[in-house]
Amino acid sequence: FDYELMLEPIRLPLLPLLKELRALGAKPTGMTVKILEVSASSINQSVAELAVADEVSAYQIVHIDSGKVIETRSPRPVSQWRVSLERVEDRWVLTDVRRG
Repeated sequence: FDYELMLEPIRLPLLPLLKELRALGAKPTGMTVKILEVSASSINQSVAELAVADEVSAYQIVHIDSGKVIETRSPRPVSQWRVSLERVEDRWVLTDVRRG
């Protein structure tokens, strides 16, 4: 069971931040999200509950058009998450992410 493959298309709770920045005409540069640990809390053929630990590097927020640096942000330390996935046809779909 390849947990990393299941998590590859998502960036966990960073999605709201990325949407908010785009709406403001900005984007992060230099941001990397490192998944440090993934383990299955429960799993069957149709649903999976994962415990995930990740961290985010330092990064800059820049204006999309000009590239001007708006803000520099510090790294986010290791955070723990509970990720729920549901199997739909031949792929896993994210259904919930919460601090854990």
